[in-house]
Amino acid sequence: MKKRWKVVLIISLILILAEAAAAVIYVLPVYYKAAFFKAIEETKLETAEEILDKDFGFVKRAVETELNDYIVYHANEYLEDKAPYEDVKTLLVNIEHMKAFEGRTEDAFAHMNAYELLKIYEDAAADYVVNSGGRTDYINEDIVLNYSNAFHVTSYYFNYDENFTPDYSVRVGEQLDTYLEGKYNQYKEGKLEYKNMNAYVQVAYQYFPDTTYTKSLVSELSNAGAIDAAFQSASDAFDEGNYVEAVRQCDTAATSYAKEEGFDLYKNQFEELRTKAYEEGKKSYKDIVKKLIDEGKIDEAKALIDAIEELYGNDIDMKAIREVATPDWKKAYKDYTADSTAKLEKAAGDGVMAADLFNSKDITVSEHVPANAATDDLDDDGMPELLLYNDDFIYVLTCDFDGVHLTGCFKYSGFADGKLMAFGIKNPNDIYVLVYEDGKWTLDSSLRVKTSEDGKNTYFNGNEEVSDEEYVKLKDSLMAKKVGVEGGVPIADAATLFE
Repeated sequence: MKKRWKVVLIISLILILAEAAAAVIYVLPVYYKAAFFKAIEETKLETAEEILDKDFGFVKRAVETELNDYIVYHANEYLEDKAPYEDVKTLLVNIEHMKAFEGRTEDAFAHMNAYELLKIYEDAAADYVVNSGGRTDYINEDIVLNYSNAFHVTSYYFNYDENFTPDYSVRVGEQLDTYLEGKYNQYKEGKLEYKNMNAYVQVAYQYFPDTTYTKSLVSELSNAGAIDAAFQSASDAFDEGNYVEAVRQCDTAATSYAKEEGFDLYKNQFEELRTKAYEEGKKSYKDIVKKLIDEGKIDEAKALIDAIEELYGNDIDMKAIREVATPDWKKAYKDYTADSTAKLEKAAGDGVMAADLFNSKDITVSEHVPANAATDDLDDDGMPELLLYNDDFIYVLTCDFDGVHLTGCFKYSGFADGKLMAFGIKNPNDIYVLVYEDGKWTLDSSLRVKTSEDGKNTYFNGNEEVSDEEYVKLKDSLMAKKVGVEGGVPIADAATLFE
């Protein structure tokens, strides 16, 4: 019986010892492992060191098995924006202070600091756009400090650079280069404005000058500033509804910068903007001109009409555009003809020169009072001219928003092919054919007779001397084409023309 009891006792002792050993090997390390990480999270570094030294190294081995996962987990919490950088940094710095684990956080810090660097980098670029005023040497000292601290191992974030390999700085810098290259690709694809791209480059260059890619971009962007400014100016003109100016600026840029480095990045943008401005102008300019007229900006409207015609030519309905810029000529002409003689006397007396040949001061209106009135659109601009005439003289008037104006007084012969035929006032043997365009008279052709002091005549077709027979032949041919004014009425009935 005693013998059996001894056996049982021995077996019990063995089991107790086994449980104790299990506690030392398995249970206590689990407990102390949890206590270690809690001490790390509470920055109780001495406590954490003491825990690592417990239990014959079993605790250290237990912590070791989970340390990498623990570091990665918390680093990812920050990288996924679930935890602040400072909180995770504190945990990792505390681990780094453990002698047994020096250098274990390098990989995590490389990822975290690169991510933090890029966030501060974005803030710095945004600050540069708003506050730099275009200065390439602009620096925000507060951001520089944060930027430096996020990158350099020797910053106050952690003063143990001996724990990290030289590869650490390279890895962080390479991530910035990669990020910057991505931004540059966006810029080349037209997805990022120059001012933002320039901000990224200037910030990297000023705050982080050691990156190789930054230096190359500073060179590549050196010409882009002026080109981008030209594009922004053309874009502004488009946004302001000044489509002619936008097209002009695009054309100028294509000529001026075609051979400049960096223009290829903008070539398509200029071409697209030009096309868009050109087409938008075709659709909008009639309304734009009308708006200017309604606002009383007559000179601006006239200048714009000239610019539109110069750019578009026959590719736009100029007649429709001119019509909206046409004053109420019917009322103006009706009022004028109600007292035309007095008004003509004043206008002629003020002096109006037509084609550098006909001076209204050479005609005494009271001696050549018009008897008839008619209208004719001599320059085909959508608004007819007012013709006041008699058998010998004709007065041609036009209308704008300032009123009715005399354009010329002529010794009247007739019209040929839509052109006015007039005799010379001082020499009735001279015949001039005149064209009225853009509010001005120009000489189309002439037949002249020059009489010398001895009474000898010399004949000219334009500036070419011709024989008297040739002169007569040309004169007869011209006169054969002559027609009178159509649709004329007695000046007393002129109001009927404008009903």
